[in-house]
Amino acid sequence: MNSHGLRLTKGTTVVSLVDGAAIGAVERVYLDPTRKEIVGFTVHKGGFFGGTMVGLVEVGDVHAFGPDAVTIEDAAAIRSEFAVGARRDDLIELSSLVGRKVVTEDGVALGSVAGVRFGEESFRLLALDVSPGPLQEHHEVAGAAVATIGDDLIVVAEERAAAETGARPVPDRLVYVVEPEGAGRRLAG
Repeated sequence: MNSHGLRLTKGTTVVSLVDGAAIGAVERVYLDPTRKEIVGFTVHKGGFFGGTMVGLVEVGDVHAFGPDAVTIEDAAAIRSEFAVGARRDDLIELSSLVGRKVVTEDGVALGSVAGVRFGEESFRLLALDVSPGPLQEHHEVAGAAVATIGDDLIVVAEERAAAETGARPVPDRLVYVVEPEGAGRRLAG
């Protein structure tokens, strides 16, 4: 897979290499909470107020994530809603992580998720940008410290361990960063 300036955000064009057709645009990005990695995204065709959902593309079927488009071999890489079925019920829409509360295994509240960082090759969770509250400095919790991503909360290793693992350097190139309403702030690398 080629990865020159990766981009996997809502609205990114999805292009078929076989015929050069724009198949649609990325609509939603999905995370497997058990594996803690991005597994796919849905493709939408048409305008913002209409259009149709084309289906789901798994990240393994992507040829390249470029700065302007995601390329796939052809439209056969897109699985229908019916083919995906119950598997999608086990996935979490990535954007829903922003604002989710983060607590330690010992029950200490660390704050809320302000951003999420993933590896460009593995698509695994590298770090959470956690905000303890308004006007307070954000801190990073390493993906390795995340024990559980639940429907309501994210549970991380006890506070000291989470802080120690968060001190590891994180690669500078990203696959996806989720931030509230186009904040445009990049997670520290």
